[in-house]
Parts: sequence; C-alpha cells; structure tokens
Amino acid sequence: MRKNLFQSVCDRLKLLQKDEDGNFIVADEFDAAKAVIQHFDLWNQQLEYIEEETPFATPAVFVEFLPIAWRHQGQGVRDATIVINLHVVTRRNAPTWNNPSPYDADALNFLDLLDAVNLCLHGFKAQYFGSLTSVQSITDNNYDELMHSIEQYSTMATDTTAAKPDRKTMASFAIEKMQ
Repeated sequence: MRKNLFQSVCDRLKLLQKDEDGNFIVADEFDAAKAVIQHFDLWNQQLEYIEEETPFATPAVFVEFLPIAWRHQGQGVRDATIVINLHVVTRRNAPTWNNPSPYDADALNFLDLLDAVNLCLHGFKAQYFGSLTSVQSITDNNYDELMHSIEQYSTMATDTTAAKPDRKTMASFAIEKMQ
C-alpha cells in the first residue's frame, strides 16, 4: 500500500510541467522534456549529509511516511489516515528578495513551485487511497545553496495486502421428509 501511494504521488507530480509562457500546468500525460520535478526518492535525511549524498537533480521531491496507526477491519483488511511529508528541494539561484532586483522572479519561483505541487496533488486519489489534502507547509531555512520546504498531505488509505481470498466450497446435502 505504501509503495502504491509513493508511486502514485510521484507519477502524478511527473505531470507537473511548464507551458510556453512559463506557467505551471498539470499535463494529461508525462513528457520528460517538460517535466518540472527532476528527481524523486523516499526521504532518508538526504539533506543532513549533503556532502556525502549521491548527487541528485533539482527540483527534487522526497516522500516521507509519518507513523501510521492502523485500524483493522477484519478479513486481513486495515485502513488508516496516512500522513506524508513531501520534501521539495530546489537550488537557490539568487537572493530571495532584493527589491528591485533582476533576480526577483527567479528567487521567488520556488514559492510558485510549492503552489504548483499543491495544484497538482489537491484532491488527487487512486485505487487504495482517497483524496490528498494539504495539511501544513514548513519552510526550512537551514541551507545556503538549497531551498527546502516540507509540504504535508493527508489521505485515508485501505490496505488489503493481508486479505484472504474468498474460497468457495462445493457442498452437497439431502433434504429428507420428516414423518
């Protein structure tokens, strides 16, 4: 179920593109040449040891699963409210704001990207989970050359990995007339 959620979110974010005017759009199909997000992975504290980390292209999105409290529904089916953090990482290209500056548009493009991620994911649902809802946004200012934001989403998910298949058994019986 977590694999399905991870892959579905990544596949959805791959549809985030820029049109001819430079505006973010959610395309109907994936086009690698127009894709905005360049790297996806599971979150594993990649920014804590950035010098030792395998280099990754930016913008990048890392998916972190928060602890899950399962509710068992019987027959091997369980459900839960799943909360994920999307760690959105981009390169810092210019001072964030130095009004007026020729770099203002590039510097604030990071904030436009966060809005575009929300546009792309808000209400998105797939086979094993319901609509994604934005819960909170955290801007992390701890990195000099990187911009890092944590976008938190919540969804209701059903996990059937332990569900037992229905088994049908043939039975024969006889009805006797009682005296």
